[in-house]
Amino acid sequence: MARSVSRRLQWRIEMEPNAQKRHRHTKSGRTYDPSASDKALFRRKSIAQCPPISSIDKSAMSMRLVFSCPRPQSHYTTRARKKLSSKAPIEHIYKCDIDNYVKFVMDALCGTFYHDDAQIFELSARKEWVEHGSEGVFVELVSYVHTE
Repeated sequence: MARSVSRRLQWRIEMEPNAQKRHRHTKSGRTYDPSASDKALFRRKSIAQCPPISSIDKSAMSMRLVFSCPRPQSHYTTRARKKLSSKAPIEHIYKCDIDNYVKFVMDALCGTFYHDDAQIFELSARKEWVEHGSEGVFVELVSYVHTE
């Protein structure tokens, strides 16, 4: 059985990547998501950036994510952020963890671009350093249909 692409969506949200925060509990025992308002903002921006879709997809999907994070001031030699320090890391191997970035995006888009995040059978994610002002999140969703 082969598969073919039925829909490919790509967009970029210009905002600093957010990591999924742990759910919290109130004194009365109610559980809440401290990331809920950030997810709603990400969802609204995604809907605005993405080509219009007619229905929520229920097929198998792959997802590719690129998290472009602004370099901290400590990576530069001057306050003006003009010259990168020789000690500045090339790869982004620091907080936040990539799985928390991925969970944030998958939860934010669930129910809007796909029915359930369990539909995603393939995932590619990367985090990278960028100059201040170039931060953002690139999202690619590919839906597949199975053919014989």
